[in-house]
Amino acid sequence: MELLNINKYTSFFHDGLIYNCEIFEKNVVITMCSAQLDEYENEDNFHLDPFNMIRGKLHIINVNRFAINKEISSLLKLNNNLADIHDLELNYNLIKLNISWVYTWQSNIFQTLEFISEGYFFENLPTMVLPGDEDFDKYSSA
Repeated sequence: MELLNINKYTSFFHDGLIYNCEIFEKNVVITMCSAQLDEYENEDNFHLDPFNMIRGKLHIINVNRFAINKEISSLLKLNNNLADIHDLELNYNLIKLNISWVYTWQSNIFQTLEFISEGYFFENLPTMVLPGDEDFDKYSSA
């Protein structure tokens, strides 16, 4: 498993995507990818996916408090749809995501998600297949 310190790369998750949110008791795993990076922006020389994006899973460990739009909520209310990432903030025990859940081309819901936890780590998975990869290949070669 390749772990990646993404703290200095959080700005690249603006215009990135969330593909999946999984709950395992008090732990949350978010499958996500960033926007594209230019080669010179990859200062730490970690592995990027075939489209020059950071791709992987954000593991949030032992969530003590979860809020949606600053209202305390149950993790069970965490959505599991595709979402556009507007902002990602990572502090030691605070993870904050500003996102828009994508329901249809006409219907998006903006939310701020806040996790207070014992910590987090990012599992870099540059070869993980994500929905839409085959479409990206079609349009990028046209």
